[in-house]
Amino acid sequence: MLRIINIFIFFTSIGLFSQSYIGFDADNFNGIHGALFNPANIADSRTKIDINLFSGSIFTSNNYIEVDYWKLITKNDSFESDRDITTLGLNRKNNAVLNVDVLGPSALITLNPKHAIGLTTRLRGFANINNIDGEIIDFFDDGLTTDNLRSSRQADINLTGLTSNFIEVGLTYARVLKNDRAEFLKGGISLKYLRGIGAANIDVSDGVVFFNRDTPENLFLSGQVKYGFSDNFDENGNGQIGSGDDIKLFENDGRGIGVDVGVVYEYRPKHRSNISRDNIKEQKRIRHKTTYKYKVGLSILDIGAINYKSQFTKTFAATPIPRDSILTISEPNDLERVFDPNTSTESKRASLPTRVRAEFDLRLSKKIFLNTSTQVSLIGKDATEANRYANQITVSPRYETKWFTAFAPITATQYGGLQVGLGGRLGPVFVGTSGFFSRTFDKKTRVFDIYFGLKIPIFHKTPPDDHLKKEKEETAQFNCVEGPKAKKDPKPKKLNGYDGK
Repeated sequence: MLRIINIFIFFTSIGLFSQSYIGFDADNFNGIHGALFNPANIADSRTKIDINLFSGSIFTSNNYIEVDYWKLITKNDSFESDRDITTLGLNRKNNAVLNVDVLGPSALITLNPKHAIGLTTRLRGFANINNIDGEIIDFFDDGLTTDNLRSSRQADINLTGLTSNFIEVGLTYARVLKNDRAEFLKGGISLKYLRGIGAANIDVSDGVVFFNRDTPENLFLSGQVKYGFSDNFDENGNGQIGSGDDIKLFENDGRGIGVDVGVVYEYRPKHRSNISRDNIKEQKRIRHKTTYKYKVGLSILDIGAINYKSQFTKTFAATPIPRDSILTISEPNDLERVFDPNTSTESKRASLPTRVRAEFDLRLSKKIFLNTSTQVSLIGKDATEANRYANQITVSPRYETKWFTAFAPITATQYGGLQVGLGGRLGPVFVGTSGFFSRTFDKKTRVFDIYFGLKIPIFHKTPPDDHLKKEKEETAQFNCVEGPKAKKDPKPKKLNGYDGK
């Protein structure tokens, strides 16, 4: 299905890796995963040490088709395109986003009550296709038949696509900036070394398709088409893409630097219940607790780019083409046979999917929380050399304890509509999806995501009972406004034989 997209799908199939963890991102006990959404999260963390062994996430969203993704994955043999895929976007511009993230061996280490560091290793990948006219997709998908087209001239074909796959090694540092009675503030930064695996892009501008119903054997195309790929896709040094087995994934010069920055503010009106203002000895006894009434976080993620010094670029101007020749195109190298493009070598800069992320976490009771988070891409969908995340907003109620968390995120995603999911954490294992309950109402969706992971969490110890009892007595004697109550001077005892003079 979708013949016109198959060319670009070839690029994305080389490496599909990056993002999501919807719902789990709000868990105060998520450890090193918290640094992926806001580097400040690891300071004053509920975990003393957190070691991620392996975790992975995949997220995809589009506004052209609805798919029974679960059947596609679990019962592929019985999956039928005509029955299990519904087309929605024939009369509009269409977009698609794919993000997949594999987090390898990573760790969070709490150095002391104010400072923490984290180390992350990730395999990431992104793919975006933007502004594809739905009628043109259907035209190519149906074998270039013209019966369903409203006009013999299909204009305004302007589409872009980009895939970028890379390894990331990050170092995160976070510290407490302010701890003054009820107000708590912390900040963090992540520096990331990026090693490119490969990148590819396509850009069609000012495209027009003409056809004559009386002579359907020919199509008349105009416009400019430009596509490119990193040099490690070139197997034989001839400027053409090799087969999947022949591509040298790490034999390219793509390298770069990325940065994440963030801050977190917490309002702790009952700050004596966590005694984190002055006394370091007492701090250590209460850091296993979550004590804020509400928390606000703000971060800017994935600032930076990967620079490829050598990338092949193919450019051709469209011409009259026999219909049968176009139908033979099934991979990128077929474009060269049909269109004979000009080939050049140039440097390319693949920007990271920079975005702003904000969250508000409200504590309703001791173990019940309500989290609202949003991410907004700072990369426009018309950008030809930058990937982007889909904009989304999530409201997620959760039940949270040290060893168990359950959450049910409700997510509105750009291109994908509304999803209701389910996820949780039990000790070292966590799993979730943003569309668990949505499948109950409709098996076909425009969004699919799932994630899972295995880690080794080491929490701060719960203080002994005698310390808790002492803490409770101290709290009872403390007034948050006036401070500790002053003890009255005892009345002097009257001595026998002494009249006070």
